[in-house]
Amino acid sequence: MKKEYQHTDQEYEFIKVYIETLSGILIPEEKRYLIDHKLAPLLSHFSLENYAALISKANAGSNPKNIFANAIIDAITIHESQWFRDRTPFNLFREIILPELGDKLRSNSRKHIRILSAGSAKGQEAFSLMMLIDRFCNQSSGISSNLFEILAIDISQDVLSNAKIGQFNKFEMERGMPNDILNDFFDQEEHNWRLKKGFLNRVEFKNWNLMDSLESLGMFDVIFLRNVLIYFADWAKHRVLKNISDILKNDGKLLIGSMETLTQNNDIPLKRNKTLDTVYFEKTRN
Repeated sequence: MKKEYQHTDQEYEFIKVYIETLSGILIPEEKRYLIDHKLAPLLSHFSLENYAALISKANAGSNPKNIFANAIIDAITIHESQWFRDRTPFNLFREIILPELGDKLRSNSRKHIRILSAGSAKGQEAFSLMMLIDRFCNQSSGISSNLFEILAIDISQDVLSNAKIGQFNKFEMERGMPNDILNDFFDQEEHNWRLKKGFLNRVEFKNWNLMDSLESLGMFDVIFLRNVLIYFADWAKHRVLKNISDILKNDGKLLIGSMETLTQNNDIPLKRNKTLDTVYFEKTRN
């Protein structure tokens, strides 16, 4: 008989603090059911008696992200993603941001363009940007897609392993993928679709915790941080935004989720703008 696990109040507090400290993700009282829903399978998988044992294993040794910690992060993080999610931010990118970046390349004020997709999940957002860039370059004389670098980062190693394959099932493809883009960029393999050769390597994926410094990643012209902050504790949101601001170039653009807001802080130089029904933020010069 399958063993049933149910966390105690003490375990909830312990797990909540552990996950928030490690990842910034908040598990409020009304979402505490997620602990049993998402972490109980790990107890069975690792043959552990209770949640205290799981957290003890995750904290053991000098490696802050051993297999137990990675398993907790993979289980608790939200892997929700869609193609061209919410549409309007991608309209802004295609109609306003990309032409501006193209002008910078033509004037040699930029030698190349760097774009970051933070909290990338399986890569639908990053690949959506890649597709828009490819079409823009095909329609713009003298601008090569090789001048654009897209980096996608996520804290979950498991989801990144899937992203690097570039393969998506029918359900995933039905979530926002236009037919004309589907035919141009994908090959069908039985019930799945895989990115055509030459497109997959245009996006680089890295395992990264947004709570850690991002400075070694370099500077970026555009950062998509969409539908990520909504899951973070308030103190962690500020830390992540500071990390993001530090790697956004002057006049660079930051796009967040439609349901997310930013509290203005003196140490985070981001100016709010709105164009094409989309709110975005621009890095002001220090």
